[in-house]
Amino acid sequence: TVVDYEGHLHSESIESLREAVSQGVTVIMLTGKTRASTIATFKLLNMEGRGDFISENSPGVFLQGSLVYGEHGQLIYRANLDVDICKEACLYSLKHKIPLVAYCEEQCLTLFEHPSVDLLHTVHHETKVKVMPSVVDLLEYSSIQKLLFLGNTDEDFSVLTQHWSELTEGKACVIKEQPNAIEIVPLNSSKGGGIMVLLDHLGLTEDV
Repeated sequence: TVVDYEGHLHSESIESLREAVSQGVTVIMLTGKTRASTIATFKLLNMEGRGDFISENSPGVFLQGSLVYGEHGQLIYRANLDVDICKEACLYSLKHKIPLVAYCEEQCLTLFEHPSVDLLHTVHHETKVKVMPSVVDLLEYSSIQKLLFLGNTDEDFSVLTQHWSELTEGKACVIKEQPNAIEIVPLNSSKGGGIMVLLDHLGLTEDV
């Protein structure tokens, strides 16, 4: 972990990464963030493009394994969420006034402005979240690889987590890595699965 959910940099991880890159170690990014956000973060650390380990031309696993880019940065795997789940999440967001962000590869979409949504851009370096005029417009924009419900740090997300875990059972996966957010990704998406897809693409095995 280089940046935590509050946007704080982990200096120990950064120094370890710098040392690995300087020694010519091949580094592949594996993250729940978008590729654009990851590149922007490392650009601030003056590490973007160094050793070609994070650029638009390098391999990596993003959005919790929903997107995998190959040896030259080309998309080799994409898992999309079921449209009905996305629609239900959008309607839930509007009804309960809980901000929701839909990830469409590098673009982030939402249905209304909210301070928590703004932080994705100002703190976590995601592309500026685009506010869509309606649920229909959001769903028709593009396929969605990840949904993110956001709240305040003092909010209890246990009820929300349980609700969406039950609603998406057998259809999608609910991930809670942050105290004030939950992610919904396709059922067949995971960081572990994504790295296996990439290793197979590169002709490598787990033990290499």
